Formats: sequence, structure tokens, C-alpha cells
Amino acid sequence: MSSDLSRRVWTIAIVLSSVIVGGCCEPSGMSLNSPRTTGATGSSWEAPNTTASFDVRFADVFLPQQQSGAEAAIETALDKTVSLQLFDVSLGIVAAELSDVHGINALIDHAALSEFGLYGIDEEPRITIDVSDVSLASALTLMLKPQELVWTVDCEVLIITHEEAAAELLTTRVYDVTSLVMCIDQDGQTWYDFDTLVDMVNMVVAPASWYEMGGEGCIWGATFGGGNVLVVSQAYPIQREVAALLAKLKTAAGDGPPPVRRREPEPEPSGVAFKRVSYSR
Repeated sequence: MSSDLSRRVWTIAIVLSSVIVGGCCEPSGMSLNSPRTTGATGSSWEAPNTTASFDVRFADVFLPQQQSGAEAAIETALDKTVSLQLFDVSLGIVAAELSDVHGINALIDHAALSEFGLYGIDEEPRITIDVSDVSLASALTLMLKPQELVWTVDCEVLIITHEEAAAELLTTRVYDVTSLVMCIDQDGQTWYDFDTLVDMVNMVVAPASWYEMGGEGCIWGATFGGGNVLVVSQAYPIQREVAALLAKLKTAAGDGPPPVRRREPEPEPSGVAFKRVSYSR
């Protein structure tokens, strides 16, 4: 039986079992919330209903209306504490269970896997992992790394793909960083030091992923009206790291007064913005 036909049979079996039993889908080789062993490929998938406080931690970092309902559901799922015991399970089955258990869309980027020479269009990696009480995000990272794969989010879908393909799927987020960039200069005047924060993010969060180092990610600091923001264009998992770092910095800063930080004078304009060249016949 071909891999494609096998996946279709599995899909039909899952749907039928869900309709007949009226419960969770449990294809052979994996069970949900009730660990058990089934022959040589016995595995279990335990997903406790425990949600980490992602929304609370980042409520003062993300600006409103940046995530759709589908993306918010994915974020909630990624921070849930899970236990995975999988042995030689098809990645397609794992993706289907992710979708079913957590109520999100999870897809495999077969074209990228084939393009980068990892697997053929009709082939799928086999997953083996045994971890307990970790976030789903961490479990996915640990599960995919041996296969030279990564996860990301694009078009409101959790996508499993090759690292290079994921690096090109950028999302843009705007972060309120007023409390992190407000400073008092040597003359007692308020100013906003974006450079220090941008340099820190570039150095601490996935350094090789930023444009200056040959990557795809970009970051800008700017003041718009009364708001001081970082605009970050990066792969989705790296956005999570940026948000986590900013949240920790805000916690460390607390409600204290702005720091005193020397402001260097603005460079004098050169006086020549461009050179006009005219041609005559």
C-alpha cells in the first residue's frame, strides 16, 4: 500500500472511529490522555488541560489586535504542558493528532521537505520521542530537531517544515517598549534610547537570524505619536523569544524611574544629501 493511500485509509479510519465512538481519535501507535502500549509501535500522547500564562505574560508587550483567533488558539496550545511518548509514529499522524487534540490547524510542508532533499513527496518522517511535563512548543522542537525539521506559524496554521523554508515565513509584530527605552540624559532631559534595546535583542535572540548577520529578520525602533515601539519582522518562533525577552526586561525594570543614560550628540548633517548629475548631448 502506498504512503499516500495509507494516509487516506488512516484518515477514514480516524473519522469513522470518531463518529462511532464519539470520543478522541486513537489510531494504532498513539493514544490520547490514556497512555497505553500497542505492539511494537505502542505510544502515548498525554495532553493535560494545563495552560501556561502566555497571554498574561505578554499582555503588556503585544499591542492589541495583532493576532487572529486562530493564532491565539495556537499560542495557547504551544504553552500547554504535555507529555509525549511516541515510538516510530508517522509525522502525518502526529500532525493530525495535534489538530484534533488542541483544536488547531497543523500541516506538513511536504514540498519543502522534498525540495531540501529530506523526504520524497510521498514519504514522511517517523517520530520517536519520550518527554514529560514540557510545553508543547518545547516538545515540538525536541521532536523535530533529529529530523532536521522545525515548526513555525504562517497563515494561521502551525506548519512543520525545513529550517530554511521557515526562515522565509516572516511575521510582523509591534511591541510597546516605552518603559524600556525611556531615559534621562546628562542634562535632565527625557529621551528614548532604542539603540541599546535593539542591540540587545540582536545579540541575545537568535543572533544569526537578523539581517545584519545575513538572516531575514529586521527590527526597528521608532516613536509614533505618544507611543514608542519596536517593529519586528521575524519567524514566528523567534517572535516568541523576542516577546519573552521584552516581558522579562519589563518585569526587571518594574515601576522605577527611568535610568540616567548619557545621550551622544546627533551627528552634524553632511550638507550633501545626493549629487545631481545632468547629461547633455
